[in-house]
Amino acid sequence: MSGGIGMGGAALLMFMMSGVGEVPGFDPPTMSFMSATLAIGTLAIAGIVAGIYPARKAAMLQPVDALRAE
Repeated sequence: MSGGIGMGGAALLMFMMSGVGEVPGFDPPTMSFMSATLAIGTLAIAGIVAGIYPARKAAMLQPVDALRAE
């Protein structure tokens, strides 16, 4: 979800920059489908790993027995 919002914001920013005018020696930014897909895929993998790793470690811990804790 956040990757799509970020890509939409970047596309909007590039669209706004394209209307500013030509600057000598400066090419207007463009977004390729492959780089957007690679960025969203990389962020998705990082988010999944960052969520699963600590959750798996926590699930492997022994539960605390509330009745015996004195």
